[in-house]
Amino acid sequence: MTADLLREGARTLQVALSEDALGRLHAFAALVRATNAAINLVSRQDIERLETRHVLDSLAAVAVLDELVASSPTGRHLLDVGSGGGFPGIVIAVARPDLAVVLVDRSARKVRFLERVRDQLGLANIETRCHDVQKAPLPERFDLITSRAVAPVSVMWEWLAGNLVDQGVFVHMSFASTVQIPQLPALPGARVDSRELRVPGLDQPHRLTLVRHGEAA
Repeated sequence: MTADLLREGARTLQVALSEDALGRLHAFAALVRATNAAINLVSRQDIERLETRHVLDSLAAVAVLDELVASSPTGRHLLDVGSGGGFPGIVIAVARPDLAVVLVDRSARKVRFLERVRDQLGLANIETRCHDVQKAPLPERFDLITSRAVAPVSVMWEWLAGNLVDQGVFVHMSFASTVQIPQLPALPGARVDSRELRVPGLDQPHRLTLVRHGEAA
């Protein structure tokens, strides 16, 4: 049933997934369920709706990432900040194995879980870092940065602007349960856009705020 839910959800989101990718997402959800009591990867009330609230919710960003990669000459190096239980970073890495994905979290226990998922699912396109971007920036730059439910976009832009290449894009994922749509912030040295996505199984739309590094040409 879970595999069918993910398959239909991906189709609704217009995200192409191979049967191998669907199998890995199913296995990933099983690992989250088996580990959640010990590490608290997601809230307890969410564990029963893990596939909709977290897996499909993360998968909703993949179609937008596909668009960004297609419009970029490179666009293959992605940083996911505050990866936690692997949302959206693991989901992105499974769905798009052509992307080089760096997962960053300040919790050593959660990073060890991410490494376990990487190793058990055979995700060769993943690197992990135990690091707090609020305290110090990472040394390299990325084509794409994603983050889900970590901090407001204006705050995260202060932390992460220096980690984007010119014309790179930060994809900020807000809570799918957000009722009021916030006004788009004016961020220095950036162009800001917003997308609304409907996630199968969730009542409220998901908001993606896209922040492109560099002024308009």
